Amino acid sequence: MVATPSPFAAEALKRQLSSTITQAVARVAQSPTEVVFQVVDPSARARTAGEPQDTGSTKDTAGRRDASFPSSSLRPHFTFATFIVGTCNELAHAAAAKVAEAPGRVYNPLYIYSDVGLGKTHLAQAIAHALIARGHTAIYVTSERFTNDYIGAIREGRADRFREHYRSTDVLVIDDIQ
Repeated sequence: MVATPSPFAAEALKRQLSSTITQAVARVAQSPTEVVFQVVDPSARARTAGEPQDTGSTKDTAGRRDASFPSSSLRPHFTFATFIVGTCNELAHAAAAKVAEAPGRVYNPLYIYSDVGLGKTHLAQAIAHALIARGHTAIYVTSERFTNDYIGAIREGRADRFREHYRSTDVLVIDDIQ
């Protein structure tokens, strides 16, 4: 998302630089990306300026995973280093960074809500990457995968393995809760 102070600026940037910005973001994200131009209240930055700042780092859980529960693959480029912070998302970014810095101690649970395409999945995966890099275990899973694992475990009489799989990690990141 490109935040602008006025509708005029949003329209001018969209008309003159949309293609260039979209190509640059797609290169950084290593995937096709939609760029949205949005008018943001300039005073919003002042309201969030006192919020905590980012850090981040994390141990691979592959050795502890139950093969009956497929692991979601983290996108390698969805890290804090590649997340573009703006006035509209700096609070979510700071909160996610604090979770990665002190899992279970702050913002537990952390719930991020926003429109589609504004970085929720990027931040969720950045938390998991940061924790794994610092030696923690983390499971990243979509809500659909989590629900399917649960239903499958109940149907197959392996609820105990489901509980052990998801409780044996330092951090459980569930994305795309609807």
